[in-house]
Amino acid sequence: MVKKVTTLAVFVFFFFSGGSWAFAPGSSKKKKGHELRAQQEAIVGLGCFWEPSEKLLGVEGVLGTTCGYAGGARNPTYDQVCAGDGNVEAVKVVFDDAVISYEGVLSEALKVAKCNPYQRQYAPVVFTRSTADHDRATAWAATDKAGKKNNFTPRDFQVERVVDFWRAETYHQQFWQKWRPRLALMAGLFLLQWVWADAVYYRDDIEVLLWGALTLAVCERYVWDVDVRPE
Repeated sequence: MVKKVTTLAVFVFFFFSGGSWAFAPGSSKKKKGHELRAQQEAIVGLGCFWEPSEKLLGVEGVLGTTCGYAGGARNPTYDQVCAGDGNVEAVKVVFDDAVISYEGVLSEALKVAKCNPYQRQYAPVVFTRSTADHDRATAWAATDKAGKKNNFTPRDFQVERVVDFWRAETYHQQFWQKWRPRLALMAGLFLLQWVWADAVYYRDDIEVLLWGALTLAVCERYVWDVDVRPE
């Protein structure tokens, strides 16, 4: 009984916390030897935002990333975006321009793009909120200076003016940083049961895992799927 309760407690803890306290990379960085300038931002459509939002955190000068939607109907949900409401899955990149320029962020974003030019939701787009950024993005998109990466060049990117960037639902933020430890936990539990447990206990714990998976599905749909807000 103690064994089963412990297994269930660890399972529930990791699924609700996402293990992000132990596995997620830091979302902010500061280069030694300089003062932090005013934070700047770039909003880029790079295809499915899960992977690019994580990879861009590894770029020197990038302070944080947020998954969201831009370029379509106001106050969208993920289901509405998938249904074709005109929004693009986008990543808002906050960066320190003392370390990396706006154009440098766009070039780094190009390297991790997973776009589909034929589907609006995953279109390659640079979204701008100011005239200065719009001019800089237009100039960047008119060159091949960054070189071809992932079958894309800057010329493949459209430049669009927007007012709002809508933050995506919570479960989209740091998606893979949360899911890697969850999947690792699942694999670990099955391995422990395979090595130590007898047949009856194994069947019982499979039932526990199935109930845990059902709990996760309910949380994903009704707890973590919060309303989006403009940023």
